[in-house]
Amino acid sequence: MEYVAGVLGIAVAIGLALLFSEQKRAAWNPRLIVLGLLTQVFLVLIVRFVPPIQDLFLFLSAGVSQLERSTLAAAQFLFGYLSGAKPPFEVVDEGQNFLIAFRVLPLIIVISALAAMAFHVGLIPFVVNLLARLLRRVFGVTGALALGVSGSLFFGTIETPLLIREYLTRLGRAELFALINASMATIAGSVMVLYASVLSPVIDGAAGHLFAASLMSLPAALMLSFIWMPPAQKETSAAAAQEGGGSVGVESLRLKSPYESASEALLKGAQEGLGIVLQIIAALLVLFASVNLIDAFLGLFSDSLTLQVLLGTALQPVAWLLGIPWAETAAAGQLLGTKIVLNEFVSFLNLAQDTSLSEKSRLVLTYALCGFANLGSFGIIVSGLSTLLPQRKSEVVSLTLRSLVVGNLATFMTGAMVGLFA
Repeated sequence: MEYVAGVLGIAVAIGLALLFSEQKRAAWNPRLIVLGLLTQVFLVLIVRFVPPIQDLFLFLSAGVSQLERSTLAAAQFLFGYLSGAKPPFEVVDEGQNFLIAFRVLPLIIVISALAAMAFHVGLIPFVVNLLARLLRRVFGVTGALALGVSGSLFFGTIETPLLIREYLTRLGRAELFALINASMATIAGSVMVLYASVLSPVIDGAAGHLFAASLMSLPAALMLSFIWMPPAQKETSAAAAQEGGGSVGVESLRLKSPYESASEALLKGAQEGLGIVLQIIAALLVLFASVNLIDAFLGLFSDSLTLQVLLGTALQPVAWLLGIPWAETAAAGQLLGTKIVLNEFVSFLNLAQDTSLSEKSRLVLTYALCGFANLGSFGIIVSGLSTLLPQRKSEVVSLTLRSLVVGNLATFMTGAMVGLFA
């Protein structure tokens, strides 16, 4: 039944996009749907059944573990027992000795610095441009959109539009929607390693699975985007003309390093990482306080009633459509709801600690939770894109609100697809 539910879940995701499409006649595009599904099937087959890829996942996870150990050593030098060094007192409860702000978040600063270096030496631009050319060939999107969508594999919801800032105003409504959805359906490289370190105790090759999850969700996001909001013919023609009559592709939009030297890349990357850490701390503080207030209000009606319980119950059918056994859907629904209301970081922390889920369910949820589609990202994208496109602020708000649905549908499709082959 789990396999039947997974197939049904993929069909429901596509059906919802068709149902809410702005142009229902143009939305029914069998070629687009087949391309999107075949791309996902091809990727999941490689991930699940090609031994060298599985070995690569384990190698990446080993690298993440070493990076985590090195970062922890540096954090302990700076923060002492707050980062896990031997405390100068007896610890009564070891669980209370794990401080996320001092043991987990410093990894983001190190990764951000290394990512800036990888960008400067051309490693990230090479991969992004390669993926952009593939997307352009398979889905026929413009060079600017292909580059932006590919960049979402490595960059956050604000950094991704900045990659194509000079072309951003030329994107049509449907293209802008697809770009936002790509950001919502993936996670940035700066937090990918962090999440991998959290999940590595329960998921073998966690780093590789998280990258594969974002990669698989890209074709799903594009497919659902163009079903929900099919690009008008005049829109695509105008975009092609602005790129040079269609003769200019991704090659002319190559990413260039904003840094003058390797040392500048490391320093600025570390500064940017610190900014990300502060944003995460602020977001977690506000979101947890908000949830606590909601729980306090719900407690007036019942001591056992919490937001997590409500979300778990409401999203049980969604969890079942991912191919998760019904007996585990309550716990899975809580994780899905936590990801949407809070963020994926909290969900991954809870997933790593949940002992009620089977190995297959944990793997499916790793893919289904791997995306930025949450209320916090909604605010970040709206504020960022409204600054870059002030004349289209109302349009940005409308598109981003819808992307909360499409971004989650894309990651749910990815989770269900993985469940079929797990």
